[in-house]
Amino acid sequence: MLKRSILLLICLSLLGLMLVGCTEDEIEQAKDHLQNNRPTTERNKVTLNFYIMSASEISETAVRAMEERFNIYTEAKYRTRVKFFIYSPEAYAAALQSKFTAVEDAGMPDTLPAATDAYPELLDGQLDIFLNISDEMLRDNVLKGRLTDLTAYMTGTYHNLSRDKTPTSIAPVLYNNSYTKIATYISAEDANPTIVQQHYGVPNNTIIGEYTYLVVDKAQADLCYLENSFPLDGTANLTAVTAARTQLTTFLTNQKLTVADYIQEVTGDYGTRHQYDSSEYYVTIIKKPELTYKEIVSSMFCISAYTANADRAMEIIYELNTSAELHTILQYGVRDVTYTVDVENQTITKIADAPYTYDMNIRHTGNLFCIYPAASDGYTHIRFEEGYLQNKDVTAPTVPQINIYPPAGD
Repeated sequence: MLKRSILLLICLSLLGLMLVGCTEDEIEQAKDHLQNNRPTTERNKVTLNFYIMSASEISETAVRAMEERFNIYTEAKYRTRVKFFIYSPEAYAAALQSKFTAVEDAGMPDTLPAATDAYPELLDGQLDIFLNISDEMLRDNVLKGRLTDLTAYMTGTYHNLSRDKTPTSIAPVLYNNSYTKIATYISAEDANPTIVQQHYGVPNNTIIGEYTYLVVDKAQADLCYLENSFPLDGTANLTAVTAARTQLTTFLTNQKLTVADYIQEVTGDYGTRHQYDSSEYYVTIIKKPELTYKEIVSSMFCISAYTANADRAMEIIYELNTSAELHTILQYGVRDVTYTVDVENQTITKIADAPYTYDMNIRHTGNLFCIYPAASDGYTHIRFEEGYLQNKDVTAPTVPQINIYPPAGD
């Protein structure tokens, strides 16, 4: 049996800068646009399903209320209705696997029902959009042929969600709305393997990784004549920073001082550097954030191979990455019921005594940078701005080579 190997390679991409938040005026303009640019009746009505994970248990009432608001937008703009299936972190993976099994048992009909003026019911053999949350989930679904190849979308209509890069020229900088390309290299065991590149999903945009800082007591460093040895970006000359650290460590040891009281390594985000008084400490970056393969695939929207309409599914994914209004609905639910908006300060506040709980993980619902921040989620406009700067500092991951061999008999 000829053994094949599937190599998943990650290629980073660049886009133009996206707004950190979208104003109320822009949302109103979007509504006006929908009213004036409704799809023609020639565009068939389509119903999709969407499997996604919540942050905690959410009631059916909460899901359907959010879904109703969500569909006001998507039905007006695309003539597409979305039925949501939202599960807790404990139940999601099993529920999705169960759905795949049921879909494969039912099978898709040879021909879809004829279009009518009504939105069609979901088919037993239909699974459209789902949230991929792990390397294991992606591997399993790739191996079983359960994913739609998104290459035509990501290099065509939705090219601004991706930029092709060869594995040897990975872009070293990620902007706040960067996306990744996941390419599949299918290689036979011969001297000239055939290479097929495919996109399998659109990762959700978020603040990436963390810094490692070296925090040094300024007074002791100056006594050792090292006042110019700990610049903010120590990665530019890490050898010199390491040598200065060794010299200061020796100095402190000779003074019978506890080194850990004067030299520390700390990890944190972009804002961590501002927590230390510059008159008392030198703070230098010794490691920049790194985008890892596991982080990329831990929050990624995919379209299953059993979708009723991949074009419409891709439109929904695109909207969640570009529309503040639609992303806000999925993330926070129903305005003035589960959350309020402070238009002047461009912030969101969750309503503590809402009639039902609606709790989603902001890392799993779309583009983090095209939504108003909510303090309850740990985000502010400053955090968003610092997150954008942090993502510019991200180093590209090593191109992973992940071998997945078909089971015996394939």
